[in-house]
Amino acid sequence: MNNIITAKDIAILGQHVKELYCKLEILNESLQTIDILKGTVTSGSISIDSSSNIRKTLSLTAHVKNKSYLVNQESKIWFTKYIKVSIGIKSLITQEIQYYDMGIYTFSENNFQYDTTTNSITLKCLDFMSKLIDTPLFGTTTTKILAGTNIREVMIGVLEKVGIKKYLIPNIGSTTINPITEKKNDTVPYDLSFSSSNSAYDVIEKLYTLYSGFEVFFDNDMFICQKIPTGENEQIVLDWQTIEKKQLLISESKNNSLDKVKNITQVFGKQINVDRYSDVCTNSGSQYNATFESLTALENGKTYAIKLNTVNLANPTLKINSFSVYPIVDTSDVTIPAGTINGYSAFKFWHNKFMYLGQYQVNALAVHVSEMPNAKKQQYYKAKFNTDNISYIVNSESPYTVEKIGERIDVKSGNDYDKIYSNDLCLQRAEFENWKTTRLEDSISLELQLIPWLKVDKLITYKSKDGIIETYMIKDISITLMDGKMKVDMIRYYPLYPKIM
Repeated sequence: MNNIITAKDIAILGQHVKELYCKLEILNESLQTIDILKGTVTSGSISIDSSSNIRKTLSLTAHVKNKSYLVNQESKIWFTKYIKVSIGIKSLITQEIQYYDMGIYTFSENNFQYDTTTNSITLKCLDFMSKLIDTPLFGTTTTKILAGTNIREVMIGVLEKVGIKKYLIPNIGSTTINPITEKKNDTVPYDLSFSSSNSAYDVIEKLYTLYSGFEVFFDNDMFICQKIPTGENEQIVLDWQTIEKKQLLISESKNNSLDKVKNITQVFGKQINVDRYSDVCTNSGSQYNATFESLTALENGKTYAIKLNTVNLANPTLKINSFSVYPIVDTSDVTIPAGTINGYSAFKFWHNKFMYLGQYQVNALAVHVSEMPNAKKQQYYKAKFNTDNISYIVNSESPYTVEKIGERIDVKSGNDYDKIYSNDLCLQRAEFENWKTTRLEDSISLELQLIPWLKVDKLITYKSKDGIIETYMIKDISITLMDGKMKVDMIRYYPLYPKIM
């Protein structure tokens, strides 16, 4: 969990001489300390990767004299036990050792050994996500999770089945209504099937990725599901002045993978099945008037496709035959903005409203630009990509906009993309995918003196070798336990970047 960084934590970084300590506690199944691994750590490292399902990994070698650490079922190191690692720095002023929690890890099969000749033990350990990855959930049966099931409740059930008792899980998605299932968007939108080969993590992964922009990880024994941090409303945990004053920087490097940068993202979703179709449509201001042959009544839950004669005005409505006029809204029950819909469009009649689902082929486009395109340029994108469902992500600070490096196009389709059932959800996914292929590639790596309280997804400011001061978000940390150094990989933070969800 988040630690409060104090002046004492900052002050200890400035010591010209650092006396480092590494405390290794052996924990039982109840996470109670049953022993402290006495000896000297001769080598080791900790890796923290914010993009990996297993966020933290540990590798270390320690010299010990106690044979109780021999690897067998009766030893203090076995599959049913855990290891807690803390890094300490001794204060030259108070002579106290300030310890920092570096995580609780599981022992994995074939990843530890005891050398009786040298009395050294080598450990390679993983965080608690490995418990989910290594645990089959359904035995020999095939199991379905039905559409309309609450995602959060299912996730909790999976965790409790494998013995995870601590968790922080929000409602996945939102509380708006899904027009297909007529359930809240925090439920499973379609049936999910799992076989005996699927692990607990397979189920968790399928659930949290149903709606874009979420991540899962463990903080010690706490399972956390949350929106992927974008840096919004985050405080700066370390500033460039402190880095310079405390002489924390060892080296700086940039190694961006330009081939991975994509600034135009098109997502193709579900092909919509319609119940009735008409190409007879006129308009009176913001009201569309469509004619369907042999239609005696509007049926709740039916989908009507219409070839609209013009782009919509603000607050659009739809009148079919001589029936009543009803408002057109999106799947979040929000009125459609002007200029959103045109051409072959599908609407679901649902509780006295027409919900716009999109064109027959749900699709969306996200374009990373330096400034908002003029009307002529917007028409160019609509014609080239054959869609009106476009989001222009304006970021004048980004080096990867179409104005600066040209069009670099990424198309997403098939697999889970085929299950995106509405244009607004498809647009959210296009924005999210575009965010990953632009912002995540503007990166820098630093080698620093050890800062044990630094965490991933936190913001720092840094003055680069060329004298430019920027704000960055930490994505990866690698700590070498015995030499007091760490490597930090960061991406540039853009305050003007829009929310993902």
